[in-house]
Amino acid sequence: QPLGFADTPAAFVGHGDPPAADYELYMMTLGVLAPYRRLGIAQALLASAVEAAAADPTVRRIVLHVQIDNDDALRFYHRRGFITVRMVERYYKVLDPPHAYLLHYRLR
Repeated sequence: QPLGFADTPAAFVGHGDPPAADYELYMMTLGVLAPYRRLGIAQALLASAVEAAAADPTVRRIVLHVQIDNDDALRFYHRRGFITVRMVERYYKVLDPPHAYLLHYRLR
């Protein structure tokens, strides 16, 4: 996605926009079933995504959202260099709490 996509309401991103010189990789979902956690699977998946994004010189950062009460996910990403940028109110439509944190990982 063009840089800043995660900060922009989808209604304002048009298909006729000029191509961006800089991009971000948006991670929609990364999950591991409970019996397989703490085996390094999520870390390997994330490392693969970071490696793929870093191989493209136009990708400047990786961004993702984490539900505000998901402490395990927040610790996981923070330990791997992601920073919390801000809280997004009512990000999730059917979850409680509906709020999320926007996290960034800077590649360059």
